[in-house]
Amino acid sequence: MKEYPQPKLPESEVIAKYNDLGLPKEYVSFFVDEYNRCYDSVPDEENSSDLALECATGALKWYILYKRLGNSEKWCKAAAEFGLSSFLDTDDIEDIVECLQEVYHDCYEIGNNSDLDIQCSFITDSLGRSQVFKRFFMENFTEMVLARNPIKLADEKESIYRAAINEGKSEEFAYNYAWSPNPCLYWEKEEIREKLVQEGRNQDYIEEYLMVYESEISYQEESYFTELIDGHMKGWEYCKEQGLDSRFVEIYKQVYLEAKHPVIPARIPKTGFDDFVLDIALRRYNGEQVDVEPQDEVYMKQIQLLMRHEKERTSRNQQIIDETMEMMFPDGIDDGFSYDSLFDKD
Repeated sequence: MKEYPQPKLPESEVIAKYNDLGLPKEYVSFFVDEYNRCYDSVPDEENSSDLALECATGALKWYILYKRLGNSEKWCKAAAEFGLSSFLDTDDIEDIVECLQEVYHDCYEIGNNSDLDIQCSFITDSLGRSQVFKRFFMENFTEMVLARNPIKLADEKESIYRAAINEGKSEEFAYNYAWSPNPCLYWEKEEIREKLVQEGRNQDYIEEYLMVYESEISYQEESYFTELIDGHMKGWEYCKEQGLDSRFVEIYKQVYLEAKHPVIPARIPKTGFDDFVLDIALRRYNGEQVDVEPQDEVYMKQIQLLMRHEKERTSRNQQIIDETMEMMFPDGIDDGFSYDSLFDKD
């Protein structure tokens, strides 16, 4: 058997060490177990037993604290083992996060966050923060955000929350706004929601509209952005009323955009526009290949005219560029020339 430099104390002596601390008897079993665990983790140290006693004593005070706070046995043991006490003893936020994450991961139970709630309440009170802070801080873990600095994150979220409240928004709005990965988009969507409610739109229509608005947001700066939304919603409404396949929505939207931006505007009826679009969309939906504008001789001549105009415009632009470069560099351009050099500062 391997001889350790400092032998493990028998249980009776460990209990005697515990009694010297003057603490209640109810915690003695944890102290003995923690001593054995600590000793077994450092058996080759010269002062193994002394280190184990020191470790067990340090863990014990935090075990008792968490017990008195109301945490479960599992949480108290995990917190003591992982050193959650460092939360109040260190400035190293990474250690704080690591400890709390370890304990939460080790003690996580679906639908049961009572231990985390107790811990976050204790931390919030210790830091002198508000209940709004606590909610954001706690959800760093329950929503699996796991930020490297949850205190800073909670402070930032609370600041955004307060700004929304000061703008007259509800608590629910302010919370969702602050927690949203894109607060500006959330604000826009909620304003749209309010507008649609005032218009008397039902919940299905509102949710569809907001879904499309978010999915097409990359086209927001384009002139046809509103038409993208309008075309989708008109197609969606008809599709829902008639029980058509969802592919009809995209077909209708495409026809709608083509009719809104024709090659020959005079060919698109101003009166009965929606009926015109619907007729073509239904025909395409049923497998017919039909164009918004007839691909006849007049249409092709117009296309050729537009292409010629575009070519002339491009040619004029190139001529302007060539004349400008010749004026700036009458002796020609060196092989190593870079346009960036025009903006270099001495």
